[in-house]
Amino acid sequence: MILPANGWGSSGGTPHRNRRAAGMFGAACGSSIATSAVFAKMALPELKKYKYDKSLSMGCIAAGGSLDALIPPNVGTIIVCILVDASIGKALVGGIIRESFMPFS
Repeated sequence: MILPANGWGSSGGTPHRNRRAAGMFGAACGSSIATSAVFAKMALPELKKYKYDKSLSMGCIAAGGSLDALIPPNVGTIIVCILVDASIGKALVGGIIRESFMPFS
């Protein structure tokens, strides 16, 4: 998951993959704080091992941890749909299609 190779046609190597993995993990668990804590404990030593700057490493972990709020199903989408009397199902499907690619960008 956090290997230093530059495969899959992406630049940035380990920090970029770390952000992707954190985004997917955050979408699965639903907690930004838990995602950031897990990846800080798991990925930060690896990033230090490959001599990445600490501010870059922590920034990638924080960015990946915050992606879970954008990927449905999330509470914010449901609350907004209730307030404006919109279809919750359509909003979640629209969000899933659009936001499921966010961790890969």
